Amino acid sequence: MSKKTYEEAQKTKQSILAAANQVFTTKGYAKASLSDIARVAQVTRGAIYWHFENKGELLAAVLEDHFERLNLLPTLRAAVAENQRDPLGMIHKWAMLHFQADTENFIVSPLAGIFSQVMATEATHEAQERLIELIESERQMIRDAFKRAIALGQLSSKVDPELVASYVHGTIVGLIISLRDGLHLVPYQSNKMIIETMFRHLNDLQLSA
Repeated sequence: MSKKTYEEAQKTKQSILAAANQVFTTKGYAKASLSDIARVAQVTRGAIYWHFENKGELLAAVLEDHFERLNLLPTLRAAVAENQRDPLGMIHKWAMLHFQADTENFIVSPLAGIFSQVMATEATHEAQERLIELIESERQMIRDAFKRAIALGQLSSKVDPELVASYVHGTIVGLIISLRDGLHLVPYQSNKMIIETMFRHLNDLQLSA
């Protein structure tokens, strides 16, 4: 593929993502159609299928695009990079990024609400499966970053990376749900204090004897 053709394809893909974001936000996932998205993006349905297998994959891609823009995915990828000398610091940064203004705005947005609705659906379908893959990929990167932190001596060699990854990921998810559902169990600024306290106690989560 020539550089010009590649750039054109990427431009079309971004147009589709922007249109999908708009249509999902205004209509919801169930009522949004690929025809709606194609019309807003001013492309054909075939162009959408060139880039995305189905509507579920498109929803996941829209969410991933937001995670990229909020620096969440780039930070996780940096945490597991082979040359990364501070994986623990990068995971700490990733955790804190959830409590900046831009991320907070996304968490309470209609699109984030769609994510929750899809995940709460009893019947498994293409969108739910793709979002589960997205969540699991995120958790695996967190686990791998903690493994590297242990190897580099940032955490005790006795720490269980699976347990630590579940602890950190689960805590972040819980705080996000609290914010999204308007529960505000603690003042918003206190979430950072919770994260700091959590990271101070990671060495307590050790492998079973």
